[in-house]
Order: sequence, then C-alpha cells, then structure tokens
Amino acid sequence: KIGDYPFRIKKNINYKITASFGISEFPGSSRDALALIRDADMAMYWVKENGRNGTAYFKSKEIYPYTKKK
Repeated sequence: KIGDYPFRIKKNINYKITASFGISEFPGSSRDALALIRDADMAMYWVKENGRNGTAYFKSKEIYPYTKKK
C-alpha cells in the first residue's frame, strides 16, 4: 500500500501518504459522465469511511471493496 513507506522531507519530520480510490465504469454501471463521477466518488468515500488507504469498485448500485488477487 502507498502508506507503507514513510518519507522524510525535513530533518526529523517523517511524512506518510495514503490514498483512497473509487472506481466506476462507463458504459456499464454509469449511464453518463456525471453518473460516472458520482459513482466513483461514492465508492471513494466508502473507502474513506471504512479504513482509508484502499480502493472500492461501484457496480450495479453496490460498492465492493477491491482486493488484490494473489
């Protein structure tokens, strides 16, 4: 994950970056550009509310957490 590697910009100050992503698809679950952005945004906020620093996929009015396949 992105936040697993802190970095230093100034002496004695470490920074940690995290990222939350929402994914939607067009055509498919989203019927137009506005719906595409709205659906991806809803998935991103789901990630933020459920632990942050991850990815979720919006499909057919449902949000699914994304997990990396091994």
